[in-house]
Amino acid sequence: MEQPQFVLLVSCLDRKGLVAAIASSIAAQDCNIIHNAQFADGDTHRFFMRITFAAPAEMTTKRFGEGFLPVATAYRLDWQIHDLRIKQRAMIMVSKGGHCLNDLLYRTATGFLPMEVTSIVSNHTTWQRRAEHERIPFH
Repeated sequence: MEQPQFVLLVSCLDRKGLVAAIASSIAAQDCNIIHNAQFADGDTHRFFMRITFAAPAEMTTKRFGEGFLPVATAYRLDWQIHDLRIKQRAMIMVSKGGHCLNDLLYRTATGFLPMEVTSIVSNHTTWQRRAEHERIPFH
């Protein structure tokens, strides 16, 4: 059985020790970081981080949050945790160019992008047939 995967999104004022504290908290919960992306904005002094990690089978967002709370509180983090086993519902808005629509639909169909497309919205009818082909409501 595959380990469940989660995505942790973090933002806060930039300061020393953030990456180490966050990574240590994840490791302390027996989780393994698969991918990490971070950015510090020099103009606003804000820090942003997105971490994908694998967790033990019994891990839930609530359980992770309870273990992560001490770090989140100490560093005054704004954070969200998402369980990748739960597909996000999404509406896609498209104009006449369809390259992004096709890419999103492909990634969804292959499981690379775990989301459920609930509808496609456009101010043009260019992609209505594509939506009908995918059995996705078009507005």
